Amino acid sequence: LQIFEKHFKLRNYLVGYQLTLADVYLVTTLLSPFQLFVDKKTREQTFPNLNRFMILNLQNFHFSKGFGKIQFCNK
Repeated sequence: LQIFEKHFKLRNYLVGYQLTLADVYLVTTLLSPFQLFVDKKTREQTFPNLNRFMILNLQNFHFSKGFGKIQFCNK
């Protein structure tokens, strides 16, 4: 996760300047860990850029239509 954290420090997407299949794959892969065990404190302090990436993409119309309202782990 640290590799992605560093990558998203200056970028919003994995490749280029728009959503790609790589971004979709990463979001869907990280969705379960973010929902089940990566708590709010860890997301905000250790992975703020990755957290921003996840929130940005999950607010995308296509993600929200497919997944509905997503709740991340709090504790």
